[in-house]
Amino acid sequence: MIGITITMNSNDEIRPWRKVRDITLLILFWLTVSPLMLTVNSRKKYLKGGTMIWLIIFSPLAWTILSGLFLLFGLPLLTQMFPGVKSMLNSFPELNFTFNNPFSLQRLFLVSYFLPIYALCVGVLYAAMAFTGWSYREASVYICEYFEPWFCAFVAIWIIVWLVACMKKLNTKGKLLSAVLIMFEAYLAGHNAGIFFNRFTHYKGMSIDAIFKYVVEYLISLGEKTGTDYVTANIIVYIFPLMAILLGAYLGWVIHTLTKK
Repeated sequence: MIGITITMNSNDEIRPWRKVRDITLLILFWLTVSPLMLTVNSRKKYLKGGTMIWLIIFSPLAWTILSGLFLLFGLPLLTQMFPGVKSMLNSFPELNFTFNNPFSLQRLFLVSYFLPIYALCVGVLYAAMAFTGWSYREASVYICEYFEPWFCAFVAIWIIVWLVACMKKLNTKGKLLSAVLIMFEAYLAGHNAGIFFNRFTHYKGMSIDAIFKYVVEYLISLGEKTGTDYVTANIIVYIFPLMAILLGAYLGWVIHTLTKK
């Protein structure tokens, strides 16, 4: 919730532990059952009404429902009505594992939840292609395999700097907890840098096409081993590391809120 302005009355100051509880519930409800945010944010205690509406419209709950309907009904209908759609999907052969296997309830939920995030990541690749002239495979390798670990490391380092800057405002307990969190973020920064060097060494001498094929096969294998799919495997490999780092930022905010002098 960093960067979101919290609006409340100066005459109705909320206790720190209650603020942490409410913001945590707002995050959890947005990730799961978003309309319940309205009960936490009663009388616009934290967020304005317009902001709440947009958060609910662009929530994982909404995109999971829409993605599920698209996978169950929209995609088969589109491929029947417009044969060109099928040929367009064939330009992403790595998705065949996702779209051409029967959906169990678990797989349907996971694909429906993660497909919009995957689509957003593909949009980032196409934006990079437009600016650089890279092919899709080049953009995938350069951004996902090489840039993503450094981006995660940079975010972790930024959070460390922020935690250090906030420590002087905390009591002794807060400083100790922040120190533990700083070590956690430092580990994640080093781990992601190590991932880059491991990939760089492993891919040495391989062409872009060979790297792309190797990664696709690995992600399909990961999807099979985890009982999920190619899309979910992408999220596990490329998005979860960043989410772990951002979790550190959230915990830092909790520590700062509860242990501030």
